[in-house]
Amino acid sequence: LFLNFDFSATSNYLVLLFDQNFAGHPFRFAGMKKANIGGSYRLPIREKTSVRFFAKIENAFDQGYFESGFRTPGIYATGGLQFGF
Repeated sequence: LFLNFDFSATSNYLVLLFDQNFAGHPFRFAGMKKANIGGSYRLPIREKTSVRFFAKIENAFDQGYFESGFRTPGIYATGGLQFGF
């Protein structure tokens, strides 16, 4: 069994945005505060065969933030199976 929690936080930052006249305008974005939670479990089937179940929740606290001027998705999850032989 493996469990993971990670937290990232950044300060405010400036991005140079361009309009239709190619004039750049600096824009200040708030920093991000993002938490991810993940886990996996390896289930042995035979001596050299196993299956691993895993899942991860990104942006677990559903914080709205921007990366390079683009809005990021809210909370979402991924998961899957891995076969080892």
